[in-house]
Amino acid sequence: MKRNDSNDDTVFPLDPGPDTGPWNAEVDYFAGWRESRQTAQLLGTALASIGMEPWECRTVAGSAENGAPLIRLIVTHTGAAKLARLLEAAAHVGLTVETS
Repeated sequence: MKRNDSNDDTVFPLDPGPDTGPWNAEVDYFAGWRESRQTAQLLGTALASIGMEPWECRTVAGSAENGAPLIRLIVTHTGAAKLARLLEAAAHVGLTVETS
């Protein structure tokens, strides 16, 4: 199975991850993956806009065991430390985001 780190339609779109159980033929994993692609790209763009480098972090669209959309954030050790500092700075100035 080829990984889909670029969210490219030409490769197998599922990245089940190490903690995923056996696949169920009755679950539509592709629907979850399709739904998560746009959000993964949005998150990747937002991370880049705050100074995260491509080698520090990346987003991977996928689906959970039940087929629900899932986005994995893969971060290097230094990238995680940098992201934590950025989030702490945002919290310090009172920046919050409403969820829908």
